Amino acid sequence: MSSRYDVIIVGGGLAGLTVADGLDSMKVLLIDMKKEPYKNIACAEWTPKLPEFAPFSEYSVEYMEIHYANSVRYLRSPGFVINREKYQKKLLERLKVDVHLGERALKVEGHKVITTHGTYTAEYIIGADGPLSIFRKKKENRYLVAINAKADLEREIKNTIVYFDQRFMYGYAWCFPRGDVANCGVGAQVRNIKDLLFLWMGILEKRGVVKRNKIYDIHTGIIPVTGVFIPENGGYFLVGDAGGFIDPLTGAGIAFARESAKMVKSAIQKGMNVGEFRKELRSWVVARFLDRRKKKREVLEKEWHNIKRAVEKSWLSSFRE
Repeated sequence: MSSRYDVIIVGGGLAGLTVADGLDSMKVLLIDMKKEPYKNIACAEWTPKLPEFAPFSEYSVEYMEIHYANSVRYLRSPGFVINREKYQKKLLERLKVDVHLGERALKVEGHKVITTHGTYTAEYIIGADGPLSIFRKKKENRYLVAINAKADLEREIKNTIVYFDQRFMYGYAWCFPRGDVANCGVGAQVRNIKDLLFLWMGILEKRGVVKRNKIYDIHTGIIPVTGVFIPENGGYFLVGDAGGFIDPLTGAGIAFARESAKMVKSAIQKGMNVGEFRKELRSWVVARFLDRRKKKREVLEKEWHNIKRAVEKSWLSSFRE
């Protein structure tokens, strides 16, 4: 089997799959260390209400309830709560490229990717391996710890729920409906994230939202909050969480992962080099939007001692953009 490719994609999550999908005219290799990269994802699964997500929707919402400092605000935020596993599995199944699952990428040297199974070379190398990407140094990462579980609902809820409390340091708790169940979780700058999940579930139980002791599928992860990362050197492209294409304020990342992947795929199809792409990326409307959201996160953290002011100057003001 040849070890030379046109494109090598490191990471088989949503971003990596989206890059690979449609590059049929090129010789492409996708590598992921997991045998089932679509499983065990700590994600609230909310997406904007866009046509590409509709087939995977479990529930449709129009508003977000934001709870903070004994106040509640209802903000229009139309979207789907999707079945992300089903979405990513469908993308994987329809790929017409070489796919190596259960193979870990160890390092990248120029146009070479060295893995646990061998060495591969390509003109284009794509980093799609998440927030702890091998394409980035540890000092370049900053993130919140996240945990998500499914819970049986006691009653129907029609909106997504976001809950702020100073114990959820620099983050928030969520409850996003999926019919009779909901994705419930917490993202925060803490170590005891499981304790905070059970604290949040207790709050939801007391409010009659979820059934007592009916939680399952608990998974942990991390949410990068450093904003879009544009490396000064290195002959590779970054997409999804690896490139910081996630809202630094809210943690929403599915749509941004898809858009960053589509942009990189277009650049490859045009024969664009890394330098040209990075120049274009700096002026990309999505990158500029995420940069503004990063500034809102800075406000949130600066004002954290006063939750009311922090939420109103960051989250609530951001929805008016």
